[in-house]
Amino acid sequence: GVQTCALPIFHELSKEYNIIPLTIESYADMDTPISVFMRMKTKSNCFLLESIGQNQVTARYSFIGRNPFINFQSIGNQVTVTDYTGKTKTYTAEPMRELEKLIAKYKAPKLENVPSFNGGAVGFFSYDIIRQYENLPNTPENDLDIPDMHFLLTDEIIAFDHKTQKIITIVNIHADGNIEQQYKKASMRLLDIREEMADLSKLTQKEQRNYRDSAKIISNISKEQFCANVEKAKEYIKNGDIFQVVLSQRFTVETSQKPFNVYRALRLINPSPYMYYIDF
Repeated sequence: GVQTCALPIFHELSKEYNIIPLTIESYADMDTPISVFMRMKTKSNCFLLESIGQNQVTARYSFIGRNPFINFQSIGNQVTVTDYTGKTKTYTAEPMRELEKLIAKYKAPKLENVPSFNGGAVGFFSYDIIRQYENLPNTPENDLDIPDMHFLLTDEIIAFDHKTQKIITIVNIHADGNIEQQYKKASMRLLDIREEMADLSKLTQKEQRNYRDSAKIISNISKEQFCANVEKAKEYIKNGDIFQVVLSQRFTVETSQKPFNVYRALRLINPSPYMYYIDF
């Protein structure tokens, strides 16, 4: 059944906290984070966080999040915030500070039997965020049209506990307005999610896959130019102008594969300490 806290405890917690997690557990011995994510992912704005711990063993939890109540992004000093109703606000501000202020609004208790992560902001800071703090020349063209920052704050988290082979579904309650109504709504939501998770039909759909022997890989810089940049960097280091530099290039390949299948292949070929799949 629904766990974490009974209504009287919830009432008590709501005096001090404005986000309170409710949880429900189910067995996961026939599931993997991949199969659960494939069933539970939404068309956009969802994520899967996985980790490899010490000795190449899977860390205790994998986390799935979806249905954000806030979608935060910025380009330069233009901040755009969309709430769960779809209402969007765009304004000029210091993006890092704005995200900090946004997160500070939400205070949640640390409860026993609730995983270490039960919600928060998940997303990315791009390297270009440094331009908010340093005056740097030669701004590269934003040819991918990607924000400098993009974060999701979600109310629904599905935690896959590798140690106990259980799935802990978490719904965060916003403790405002009618507390009892919020509690009841969250409890029903947990049961709905568990029901949805039990639906295996999404996994049995056949996928059309096209395989080919090789794919044309294109770089955004020629080999000659890249080598010339390396020589130039060595010269700068020798002269004491810099002590290190990261030279990079972007490889692009056209594929008909779904992005999540690419992620699945990568996590098997090269599992890294922190693995994530974010669908914006």
